[in-house]
Amino acid sequence: MLIVGVLATLVVPACSSSPTRDAKAFCSAYVAVARRATKLADPDEVPLPSLRKQVGDIASAAADAADLAPEDIADTVDEVIEPLHTLRAALDDADGRAAADRALAGFRADATKLAGAQKRLDGWATANCGVVAVTSTTTPVTVHPGITG
Repeated sequence: MLIVGVLATLVVPACSSSPTRDAKAFCSAYVAVARRATKLADPDEVPLPSLRKQVGDIASAAADAADLAPEDIADTVDEVIEPLHTLRAALDDADGRAAADRALAGFRADATKLAGAQKRLDGWATANCGVVAVTSTTTPVTVHPGITG
């Protein structure tokens, strides 16, 4: 498992043209993105077209969720999801599995460098969302709603 220890499906007020930065909405989005990311169990084994779609869906949901992040965690969220957007672009440009594998290796290297930011985000989620996020540099977040630190 790889992808992200970040966010989720967008929860936006129906009549608003721009989302409101809100801890409750962000928490919901965080859990939804984490669940979506954990479904991508082993990206090395996923056919390239499916991998592109799954990573694209996760990246889109993460970007939407980032718009909901409260100010005190927004910069960290942006930092954590940036490699995901780089991976998405690289996979879109990949002309075969070898290129996709290089993109995944680059994503893993970037994710490793962001361990501190990921830890800050996971800590914020534990304190503010009532979840425990379990991450590593090679596996995505596993969220346990209702379980607190």
